[in-house]
Amino acid sequence: MKNKFSLLLEYIFNFPFYILSLSVKKNNNIWIFGSWFGERYSDNSRYLFEYVNENHKDIKAIWVTSNRSVIKELRGKNLECHYKYSFKAIYYAIFAKVSVFVQNNYLDCLMFMNNKNTLLIQLWHGAPIKKIGNDDKLTLKKNSLPLFKKIRFQILSNIFPFIVNEKYNLFIACSSNDQQIYQSAFHAKNIKITGFPRNDNLFNNGFNKERGQYKKIIYLPTFRKEVGGQIDLFFEYGFNVNEWVSFLEKNNIILYIKLHPVSFPKEGVKNALTKSKNIIFLESEDASDLLPDMDILITDYSSVYIDYLLTGKPLIFAPFDLKEYLHNDKELYYSYEQVTPGPKCKNWKDVLKWVEKYNDETLFSSDRSLLRDSFHKYTDSRSSERVYSEILHLINNADI
Repeated sequence: MKNKFSLLLEYIFNFPFYILSLSVKKNNNIWIFGSWFGERYSDNSRYLFEYVNENHKDIKAIWVTSNRSVIKELRGKNLECHYKYSFKAIYYAIFAKVSVFVQNNYLDCLMFMNNKNTLLIQLWHGAPIKKIGNDDKLTLKKNSLPLFKKIRFQILSNIFPFIVNEKYNLFIACSSNDQQIYQSAFHAKNIKITGFPRNDNLFNNGFNKERGQYKKIIYLPTFRKEVGGQIDLFFEYGFNVNEWVSFLEKNNIILYIKLHPVSFPKEGVKNALTKSKNIIFLESEDASDLLPDMDILITDYSSVYIDYLLTGKPLIFAPFDLKEYLHNDKELYYSYEQVTPGPKCKNWKDVLKWVEKYNDETLFSSDRSLLRDSFHKYTDSRSSERVYSEILHLINNADI
């Protein structure tokens, strides 16, 4: 996290470019993309970026990042990518008509792009199962500022208007359920049901392909507590390494584990779990790249399972700390029981039993189908195309 002084310097640095952005004529064919604090090449903005590069050569699509390894990766694929505050990134951002992101423009792209002449495209990063934005009273209460800090922030926002009040020109959703929630949580107005670009990958990579030598299971838990916090979701809930390793090796199963990007395993947990070749910790991989190849998804309160419903494959829910999570971390928009089409396990022993039972993949299949139809208007690989069309419509009808 940046300290107050470095943030102030960043605000000052952005200010002249904000003024300049208000005075120049925007280029409709320059689009800036970013994601996850400018650190990762992932999520919905990544897949829309790749779609635009592949299918609409008239658009100059540019990825901005603070991560040097991302720059190297994308340039190696002949995709245009620049360091977030490099001369080229600033130059293109000043003239860009469009900014595309999954958190907000402030974090993912360049601050000064939050101006009335730039179209802000909010792709978000998951179906809203957990309460978000203005609806998330727990987080709002935790982050509430004392009076003197509120006054200080109000003064800063008056001087640097680009640090607040992002008014999204387009907000995308997967269903009418999501659409209503985004209206409440962000007071967003132009919300279009398009589907998530990242879910095109599920169809394009053929999730119904034949299984290889190994059955593949992935555990994708959600974020807990503070950013960068260490958690133990294994030994505290009865994960028996020897029992699991024996089962996995006997049945030719690989268990993949990927914690949320801002969570880390407690010291010793990772080493203890990865002594077997059948348990693999993943770190920088994009979950959307992994899902098509998985046979079972294990999760807790992460909305990743809403994406996975599109595959029709089995789900196992591991809400080990449900009461604690609802009290300390996030409230839910729905009854957990009603929107989780699969077994709810109290510990890892229960999870292991259900992995074994899921040799019959028809278990809970009708429940999964019902939830899929509720949370996804579209079940095809054309979400990126629909988002692109909505952005084009905005450009063609803009009065700025």
